[in-house]
Amino acid sequence: MAETTDLTKTESQKIQTISVDNSSFSSYLDTAKFNQMYRVANLFAASDLVPEHYRNKPANCFLALQMATRLEIEPMMFIQNSYIVRGKPGLQAVVMIALVNSRGPFTGPIQWSFKGEGNTRSCTAYATHKVTRQVCEATVTWEMVKKEGWHEKPGSKWLSMPDLMLQYRSAAFLARLYCPEVILGLPTVEELEDIEAGTGHKPVEQTGRIEERLAKKPIESKIVQPAPEPPTAPIETNLDAVDAVDVPTDPVDKPPTQIPENERYYCQECGETFAKPMGLAKDMCSKLHKNIIDRWAKP
Repeated sequence: MAETTDLTKTESQKIQTISVDNSSFSSYLDTAKFNQMYRVANLFAASDLVPEHYRNKPANCFLALQMATRLEIEPMMFIQNSYIVRGKPGLQAVVMIALVNSRGPFTGPIQWSFKGEGNTRSCTAYATHKVTRQVCEATVTWEMVKKEGWHEKPGSKWLSMPDLMLQYRSAAFLARLYCPEVILGLPTVEELEDIEAGTGHKPVEQTGRIEERLAKKPIESKIVQPAPEPPTAPIETNLDAVDAVDVPTDPVDKPPTQIPENERYYCQECGETFAKPMGLAKDMCSKLHKNIIDRWAKP
């Protein structure tokens, strides 16, 4: 009897273990986990402590929670430091650098070195790999910034704090090249704002400051005249031909109020309301054979 009881408990534990979904996509496929995460998402969406792009948007919060879970980041920290640019999520560069420094395959944090000044300015982000002991690096130059047009958007930080932006961008390149698994391929917010949606890059011929492009090729404004309307010939009514048509007149014993509304006509010439004349155009008076003004009965 004891063996039967122990066997039953063992089988029950196996069943419970099998029923628990611990896969990477369990938050989508497991009903209980999905419902719990959606409850948490609604809580975040109702809070004033979340950014505007998450406030009152449970669906956005739900997906942000999923990304935070995959990155193993505290959900509130992810929501506070992530943004949505043209439908794409992005992390702040400082958060991305923090993830690489704490989880990346390097012996120490990311370091930077600068060279040149002005248009020859460049910044290299580098770190030593733990396994290969190779120095991994990624360089961003000011020439690249100009060709890509990153500095042209209004209020660009590339013009007010270029060295910091060079550090952010070179670190993002380094992370994407040598440890994309740490950031799951997520771009930084700064990259999303700089890179043109849909095309990825701006054409080379469009680079340079806006003022320089306008000076080379000023914009010419042209006034487009509307096309003249073709003259319309006056409509001539052949009264003799109209007289020859058999025109039924309204019956005398049928008051105008009994005529259906969609068949009433009012003639400003004879002052009468009558039924739709048969055999003539709908704008012809059946008594005077002339065009009428109002189709419906006179108010």
